[in-house]
Amino acid sequence: MIRTQIQIEPSTYEEVKQRALKWKCSISEVIRRSVVESLAQSQLEDKWEESLKAAGRYKSGLRDLSSNHDAYIADEW
Repeated sequence: MIRTQIQIEPSTYEEVKQRALKWKCSISEVIRRSVVESLAQSQLEDKWEESLKAAGRYKSGLRDLSSNHDAYIADEW
């Protein structure tokens, strides 16, 4: 692992500290988990955004794609 420093507001620190007590782990572990979760969510949002940009660009052979593209895209996830 790489060691780094962060600065957080006192109220955020208290929330993280309480979460660490609840999960029975270190404050560092709570922060690591939170960063991983945040990055995974961002990647999912990026993937969704790119998929929506592609809608309508290509011929799919589906007659209802323009009105039901969300349903077709959601099937892929």
